[in-house]
Amino acid sequence: MRFPRVPVREIDYYPGYYVTVDGRIWSMRSGGKGHGPRRAWLTRRAHPKTGHLRVDLRDFCGQKCTVGVHVLVALAWIGPCPGPGYLVRHRNGRPADNRACNLAWGTEEDNALDREWHRRHGWRARPVTELPHVEPPSPWQPPPFDPYDLPF
Repeated sequence: MRFPRVPVREIDYYPGYYVTVDGRIWSMRSGGKGHGPRRAWLTRRAHPKTGHLRVDLRDFCGQKCTVGVHVLVALAWIGPCPGPGYLVRHRNGRPADNRACNLAWGTEEDNALDREWHRRHGWRARPVTELPHVEPPSPWQPPPFDPYDLPF
């Protein structure tokens, strides 16, 4: 299979789709009955309110889904989501800049700190030394069982 001359990775959960390090989506899905594979760049549309780019893909079951390009790039090039409550942040504050070097996993609080920083300093990437340190969440452990704490 021939790809464009840029690094690409297959997107988990969406077979036949590939993402480049700069946020372009390549499709190898079939073009329908009697058609061969549809090798093409997918059109990315901007969300009218947020400006985030998104594409329409088909999942394992063939269901059509609209997915943010920044999420696909993060899953393919940065790694899986560290846990519930995490989202993909744009380090330079520009929602249409989906390069892997501009994306990071973070919480809503981290995203709010980024917005405040960009409000003061403009559209520059926040220096790595000023980024909040994100600890991956530890797996949930049930509290130790004490039979003397029972109500009867």
